Amino acid sequence: MRTLRHIANAEPLPASGQQFEARDSLDITGEKSADAKACLRSLAWTNSKFTVTCDEPKNSRYDLLVRFPSPIASGDSVNDRVAMEWSVARDANQQPLKRTAVVVVHESGSSMIIGRLFAQGLQRRGLHARMIQLPHYGERQTACPG
Repeated sequence: MRTLRHIANAEPLPASGQQFEARDSLDITGEKSADAKACLRSLAWTNSKFTVTCDEPKNSRYDLLVRFPSPIASGDSVNDRVAMEWSVARDANQQPLKRTAVVVVHESGSSMIIGRLFAQGLQRRGLHARMIQLPHYGERQTACPG
């Protein structure tokens, strides 16, 4: 899995335009089940370093838009940049908290309403919520010509 541990509890909160170097952490060598290992092998990619960028949110539903290259290229440069909406856990004074982060994968609806509801609910309960947009949805969708 592409992990972003070093920005999970960043202090202070990353600013728009800030970049981080990251590295894949997927390691299936410890898996004991042969069946699970075979399944994971079919989903795995070559571990590598990559750059993570924090951008301004496109709307007020989340705090930062985190972008990084997909480990599996589709040939579409827009789709190949993963987009993840970060809803920051905050205290009563709106200061970022050092808390656990939960990754929400949105449902197949194009407006991602249910995924965003889950992310907002987790944030209200004091957890950082990161809703990852699936390929060809949201910020990963190439505009239709015309």
